[in-house]
Formats: sequence, structure tokens, C-alpha cells
Amino acid sequence: MPMSKQRAFYKWLEECPVEFQFQMEWVNDKDINSMDEMYKFIISKNLLDTFNKWLEQSPIKFESNMEIKNPTTLIYTFRGIPNVELVKEKS
Repeated sequence: MPMSKQRAFYKWLEECPVEFQFQMEWVNDKDINSMDEMYKFIISKNLLDTFNKWLEQSPIKFESNMEIKNPTTLIYTFRGIPNVELVKEKS
């Protein structure tokens, strides 16, 4: 069974190679059926390349909003996460 975009995002997030904190979520202005979520990632310099490779695999488009504490703490907003799990009909 194919994985929904929402489930794929949270499975990908579980595999994050660095510490992260959930910041906030809000309804996407363009699509009431999706949410935007913001996360803060705390990255040691020796894991920056690993983090960037992991980030490239994101199933949800993202923006880098803020960079604080040099390159060790980054805040990203992920856009258009479905706010309900999609269920495939049984055939």
C-alpha cells in the first residue's frame, strides 16, 4: 500500500540525524486541508553534511526561515503537510 504524503513526512522526520524541536503549526493559507509546520534543528558542525543530505530527501517542500547561533541551529518551515491521513480504498 502506498504511503500518504503525511505519513511519509513523519516517517522521514523520525529518521532525523540531529536533535530537533517542534515549534508550531498552522493551516496553510492556500489549502485548508493542509498544515505548515515549523521545526528547529540543532546541528553540531560535524553533522552538518549528514543533515543536509537527509534534508534533501524531504517528501515535503521546505523553506529555511532563520539561522541562529551560527550554522548550528536552523529553523525550517515545511509547507503543505496534509492535516488528515489519506486512506487508500480497498479493492
